Amino acid sequence: MHWKFLLFGITGNLAKIKILPGLAEFASLNQDKVSVELIGYSRSKPNLDEIEKVLNSGLSKNSNLDYLKAKHNLTNITFEQGSYEDGKVLFENIAKLKTHERLVVYLAVPPSTFLKFLQNACPYGDQNVDFIIEKPFGRDPIEAAKLLNLVESCGLEQQVHFCDHYLFKNSTLLKSLETLQIREFFKKSNIYVDNSDTRQNLEQNEIELNEKNQNSQKLDKNEQTSLENSYLEKQNPIKNEIQIQQKTEISKPIFNSIFDLSKIHIQILENVDLKGRSGYFDTTGALKDMWPHLFSLFFLTLENAGFETNFEIEVAEILLGQYQSYADEEGLSNSKTETYFWIKLKIKNEIQNEDQNKKLINSTQNDYKNTNKNTEIILESGKNLPKKITQMTLESWDSVQNMENLNAQSNINLDQTQPKKSDSKTEKTFIRSLNWSIYPYENITLTKNFMTENIVGEVLDTKNENAANYSQNQDKIDKNVENILEINNQIHDQNKTVINLKREKLDQTNLFELLLADNKERFVKAKKIKKSWDWWQKITDFTHKNNIQIVVYPDQTLPKIIEK
Repeated sequence: MHWKFLLFGITGNLAKIKILPGLAEFASLNQDKVSVELIGYSRSKPNLDEIEKVLNSGLSKNSNLDYLKAKHNLTNITFEQGSYEDGKVLFENIAKLKTHERLVVYLAVPPSTFLKFLQNACPYGDQNVDFIIEKPFGRDPIEAAKLLNLVESCGLEQQVHFCDHYLFKNSTLLKSLETLQIREFFKKSNIYVDNSDTRQNLEQNEIELNEKNQNSQKLDKNEQTSLENSYLEKQNPIKNEIQIQQKTEISKPIFNSIFDLSKIHIQILENVDLKGRSGYFDTTGALKDMWPHLFSLFFLTLENAGFETNFEIEVAEILLGQYQSYADEEGLSNSKTETYFWIKLKIKNEIQNEDQNKKLINSTQNDYKNTNKNTEIILESGKNLPKKITQMTLESWDSVQNMENLNAQSNINLDQTQPKKSDSKTEKTFIRSLNWSIYPYENITLTKNFMTENIVGEVLDTKNENAANYSQNQDKIDKNVENILEINNQIHDQNKTVINLKREKLDQTNLFELLLADNKERFVKAKKIKKSWDWWQKITDFTHKNNIQIVVYPDQTLPKIIEK
């Protein structure tokens, strides 16, 4: 197969930082499957030497490639100059396509040009061509709706791919068994099973999957399901109803209720300022600039952890900030543009009665009792902050009932460091937490923190004196999850699993490889785009209605959050 890669906006920052290095790495790693030529298009004249240097820079970061001979292997590079709204270049390149060739068009251009471009692309719905559109998907909800309607009316749904490059990072592209492990971790259960052999079992199954992949490009679905089920069987030797319910195919998960989560916190924090970019940024602001990324990571985390995503939100609180030196830029002394935002959302509980509630969560009586809690969502992003961090955190809590009796009946290897009570009818609370670090750690940490008893109400026999002064009241557990977690770390050992996500490929390399394999699951669907803009509108309306003022914060400092 031969790719003709038509890049609109080849002289822009996105092309130089992300697209061109990724294209060069993709072509080198997949030269046995596809040859690639580059057609650059821009309003200004590109510098060929600079483009060559950028292409070669993408090869030096992968140990599978010889960085000492870092020279891209694109078959040809040509440039054209003109207006982004001119449909001539698209028509000419589609007209020249041969049977074995595919035209891949990447739009790294301002969103103001998207509608006109798609109007030009409308006649080519039956051609061998893909269109990749980078976020933002429109400049407001109205323009986004026009964009999606145009794609549908032109019959381009299978060819237009809306791309958020955060979804193609190595640390967001989980392997199936990694997702399976996370879902198993969060599944509700009345028993606790020691998962100390989780890593060994996962690695063994990954080896088996890799061996089969070497013999076949696509693993037979039944074989993959069999391997995944064998992994589950190794996790829990108990043959009972709970285990049967938990042995669910990854392709058909039984989603947990979103109300089982106490907190969801998504952060994209950057330590660089906006010097040299403030002109464009001032017309956009941090919220509109980073909202698509936060929204994508929010749902990515929930889906991989096995939680339902069909819910609505209400805005509870907003903090907007601008770092101090931003106004020093020329022409920005009176700017009211935010460079930081902190948003608290709450999930609407629209369930009308107890029967509907029980039916929704399909859980135990104790689980149902806990759904009255508010699930708190914190979305946070900004510039010129102390550290660069991109991470997602989930917190939930669960109970463990009749642990000693279950241990005696099923030989479960409970954590021996946990204090014991003679009463077998006790119920213990623990917090499950997931920290998914995209940067800097590129890993997922799954932690279970055991608390103390809920039903009997007595303090456990521990050596830590702080435990004796700590209340076991369940209401306080609901209201003070973070404080409990801190105290719990002093009392009990943590049950922790770390999943390493460090892999070498560039973001856009992952994107192009998935497109080559005709795997389009990672592209943002129209339904998600609509929902993203709906939530953005709610946040914007709340800001205007409550006259939210921008707080000036010192450079390299995190704005102070005062919760009501």
